[in-house]
Amino acid sequence: MPRSLKILLKGLVSALIIYYLFSTISLDLARKVLQDVRFEYLLFAGILYFLGQMLSAYKWSLIARPLGFERSYRDFFSYYFIGMFFNLFMLGSIGGDVVKAFYLSSGRRDLVSAGYSIFLDRFTGGLALVSILCLASLLEMWRGVFPLFIFLLVLLVTSIVWAVTVLTPRLLDALSFFKRLAWRLGFQRLKVFWDSPRIILLPLLISFVFQAAFVLIVFTVGKGFGMNVPLRYFFVFVPISDLLSVLPITVNGLGLREGIYVFFLKRLGVETSAAVMFSFASTAVVWAVSLVGGGLYMLKDRGLSSSLKKGGFREREDEHSASGP
Repeated sequence: MPRSLKILLKGLVSALIIYYLFSTISLDLARKVLQDVRFEYLLFAGILYFLGQMLSAYKWSLIARPLGFERSYRDFFSYYFIGMFFNLFMLGSIGGDVVKAFYLSSGRRDLVSAGYSIFLDRFTGGLALVSILCLASLLEMWRGVFPLFIFLLVLLVTSIVWAVTVLTPRLLDALSFFKRLAWRLGFQRLKVFWDSPRIILLPLLISFVFQAAFVLIVFTVGKGFGMNVPLRYFFVFVPISDLLSVLPITVNGLGLREGIYVFFLKRLGVETSAAVMFSFASTAVVWAVSLVGGGLYMLKDRGLSSSLKKGGFREREDEHSASGP
């Protein structure tokens, strides 16, 4: 299927979901909800999200350096936020990842290793997310507020993800077929983390901190809307919405994420108009912070490109000269 048609279909799905959500509410009630919003909570949520993304940029630097990328935190900060900006406007959740890999590799160096640094950054974030969701599910599954099958599915997915994480290095060593396939894909670049697992412990810890903080950020937006939903419920539906929003059926999860918020909040007794307005306000906070990357991108020709030209890239000769196992 042509890429343009895929984007069109995703945009159509997002538009249909958004149309449906707004068709279920009263515009008069929606205006009243917005009039009563305490915007200082939204501002505080935006500041927290900005600080969380700064922490995530630092996590990425911790992952990238063992792969041979020696850059300043300022560079990682710039590339990370530029990637966030392009995730919004390249109509795909990996559009910004491509841009980040291009900048990190100076546009001409080892794009594969740069890509793996981003893959591992995302993977550790996902691992933390499903783990937090699993813990929250274990605490909530017997209360009967949410459908039981959701929690059972969460437990299954979390078990699979952790099993893959723990067993992959052993499978690559034990099965020659997987080892050859991994070598063709350049997967051996991650061997440094398998040989020294302690390297990944701090990035993984940061992932847990950020994912928990993001739940608190969404909770803060809810407080701005006057919601009295207990925090523990946010630790269930926010991770679920984040996980499902990566499905390639909408544009950057737009509409799908908000629909999931509304679905869960209605079960918790939140009025539909408030739930819909809250869901889009949460997205707006994320988008507003992501626009910082647009400003950094516009400054690229003034300062960022010179940083790229200076390099700072340390090639690992043992990786580039290797041709097979």
